[in-house]
Amino acid sequence: MTALCNMPAFIVPHLQARRVRQKEQQLLAGSRWSNPQGLVFTYGAIEWVPPSTHSFAGYSRPSRRPGGGFSGTDIDRRFRRLADAAGLPEWATPQTLRASAATYLLSQGVPMAEISALLEHTRSATTEKFYARLRHAPTGRVASVMDRRMAGAV
Repeated sequence: MTALCNMPAFIVPHLQARRVRQKEQQLLAGSRWSNPQGLVFTYGAIEWVPPSTHSFAGYSRPSRRPGGGFSGTDIDRRFRRLADAAGLPEWATPQTLRASAATYLLSQGVPMAEISALLEHTRSATTEKFYARLRHAPTGRVASVMDRRMAGAV
């Protein structure tokens, strides 16, 4: 699945740098590289594990060939390592950050339909169900607290 979204300008140089590193990994991997979807976050050449070393009792993990995409478990593990290094609490997960971002956008007056599209909810009612209680929440203090917390974080 490919998701397209507008992103804050400060993220673009980081993604461009990631793409440069990915091209370097592609050169290292040579013919082992396979990324037909054009994913930005993939296994690199040095992370590749030959298939015979990651099967157990007939079970084989998703492709970890160079250029292959991460599984949900891989993303959770990588996130947890980064979260621990950053001192984030155990409850911080990709899912809680996703919900926090949606809550913050709503508090800043972003329309529910736009948030629903960003979250890729098939129906706005799904988004409404989870975030409607926040629609009329006080926003000034929340925004200033978040701005102070995130200042200089990136």
